[in-house]
Order: sequence, then structure tokens, then C-alpha cells
Amino acid sequence: MSRLESMRRRLTAQIDGINWAAETIAPLNGDVLELGLGNGRTYDHLRDRLPNRRIWVIDRILQP
Repeated sequence: MSRLESMRRRLTAQIDGINWAAETIAPLNGDVLELGLGNGRTYDHLRDRLPNRRIWVIDRILQP
């Protein structure tokens, strides 16, 4: 497997996991917590999947 295919597999698994989590919590009330913000890609994806929810993010390093 090429490095590019490996990256695609990892990103697909990440997207599938986030989508599963969003679908699982969609009927529940309350805020969403994401740990490990990084550069914000997963936060942006969660905002798209859960547009009416408040999403809190925590990261150990503040980036300007």
C-alpha cells in the first residue's frame, strides 16, 4: 500500500468515526466536547454535522 493510500485510509476512518459519533449523539441534548483541536479540521466537520450544537474544544497548545 502506498503512503498516499495509507493516508486516505486513515482520513476515511477518522471521518467515519466522527460521523458515527455525531449520529449517535444527535438525538441527545447538550454541548459537544472535542479534545485535541489541532488545526481544526475535525471541529469544522463537527460544526457541519451538528450545526445547532455548541461545541467546546480543548487543546494542550494554543496556536496563534
